[in-house]
Amino acid sequence: ADYNEGLYQYSLDNGATWTNLTGPISLSEGDSSVLVRTDTVDDNFDEPDETFSLSATLNSNGSDYGTGATATILDDDVPTITSFDPNNPTSGTGDISIPEGTNAVFGIDVKDAAAGSSLNLALADGTALDADYNDGLYQYSTDGGASWTDVTGPLSLSEGDSSVLVRTDTVDDNFDEPNETFSLSATLNSNGSDYGTGATATILDDDVPTITSFDPDNPTSGTGDISIPAKTRPLAAASP
Repeated sequence: ADYNEGLYQYSLDNGATWTNLTGPISLSEGDSSVLVRTDTVDDNFDEPDETFSLSATLNSNGSDYGTGATATILDDDVPTITSFDPNNPTSGTGDISIPEGTNAVFGIDVKDAAAGSSLNLALADGTALDADYNDGLYQYSTDGGASWTDVTGPLSLSEGDSSVLVRTDTVDDNFDEPNETFSLSATLNSNGSDYGTGATATILDDDVPTITSFDPDNPTSGTGDISIPAKTRPLAAASP
């Protein structure tokens, strides 16, 4: 899958013309210079530099003489990892806003990852604290949210591209408070190197305080208006 081992060619005129190699090459008496070529595959996977080799055996006057060489394919792929808003994938940011009490769902896109890559996920407080969202239990999905699995450690990714959703729940409390934030960090380890991204979730507070008056003598009256009997103040006694 990395180079064409089944089709390679040779040239005896310094590359002006090429002939498919189908068997031994007949050489003229004396000196010869032979070029041998095959193509390599430009894939889209991060991977180590890879090697293959050519062996050449000269049969001259009934005796064999050999040489060989190694080709190193230099990988040119760099994986990328970006965050996105699953509810607005074209927004250009992975930051999300969610009403208090609903799930926060982040999106992570991975491109050109190496085989055996892993993805590490972590949540961190911002102005939101543990009582505002569940930082100890969060889940991931690799099938667009059809199924979810608890995050218990690094996620194993397939070679190439992956899309991962990450979710956690937020708490619908009954306190008027500012909008609060927490963050997701995602680190891709591909071919021994780390690549990271992150996003911030803003919990939109939905609590509005109320203040009402009521009649202490009749709390169920539905009004704070009260009626009270008039009281007269006794006259002061006069001095003789």
